[in-house]
Amino acid sequence: MPGLGWMFTGDWLPALWFATAASLLLAAYMRIQAPAFTALQAHSFFGYHVRRVKKMLKVLCGDREKLARVNRVRRLDQFLPALTGATLIGWSLYFSGILGAAHLVPRMTLLLGVAASIVAVGFDYLENARIGAMIDALPAEPRDDAIRAASRVTALKLWSYALAMLIVILDAGVLIFLRAAFG
Repeated sequence: MPGLGWMFTGDWLPALWFATAASLLLAAYMRIQAPAFTALQAHSFFGYHVRRVKKMLKVLCGDREKLARVNRVRRLDQFLPALTGATLIGWSLYFSGILGAAHLVPRMTLLLGVAASIVAVGFDYLENARIGAMIDALPAEPRDDAIRAASRVTALKLWSYALAMLIVILDAGVLIFLRAAFG
């Protein structure tokens, strides 16, 4: 068995691209399976409205097929946060040089990228739990404060993921610039 040196020579790049593609494909599949449910979570940088959630839940309550699709998406959503977080952390490590690409990016951006990814995953699982509790309680209508709490967690999750992705993109840009400028 070859040594572990390949992990530190940049050979992680194919695995990172595969994980990125897997995350995007899983998210797209979930979106196809339950468009109203996933749109509620995906476009809520400032939260979502209580009436919109109640309307979505009311539709789910009356349509067994949609509810079954949402529950399949919920099961898949147990894997997506961890996969996305690990992918973002992997890219942060790659561009920081720990996995072999650079040794150029300050460790502070590495720490920020990793921390933002971990925080985003935590908020994602908390959001899943809060929304899942509302779905599991159907046909009971959720309380407005429970919807607002889930809405805040969703917004925090999205901002955390956005920060982690921005850090990865900035790290990549710095690396590309430095390699172009200095070879």
